[in-house]
Amino acid sequence: MKRDCPWRAIAKALASNDRKWTFELTDHHEHQNYPMPLDGEPFFSKYRFTQEHKEFIASYLDRPQIPSRELAIDLRLRFPDNVFTTKQLRNARTALARRLEAVVRRFRS
Repeated sequence: MKRDCPWRAIAKALASNDRKWTFELTDHHEHQNYPMPLDGEPFFSKYRFTQEHKEFIASYLDRPQIPSRELAIDLRLRFPDNVFTTKQLRNARTALARRLEAVVRRFRS
């Protein structure tokens, strides 16, 4: 989810410094338009789905023809503060479908 953050940085691995990574902050790096974590509070670049999110995603398992991008729209409407990537959503949907398939297989045998 984009937040129009003006914070920018550049990471380079140049031959001139033996391919060691350097990290430079560009202008306006001190201004942010979203709350920063408090001291000692973890900051995650990728958030995990909560149980409530997983239940919402699982409610779409009986409709596999609905693309992940449409599910992502519904998920963002239902949980506007949740930050996730399309890849995370696809992976969660696939994992939930596999678990459901394994349970069904157990009951059939």
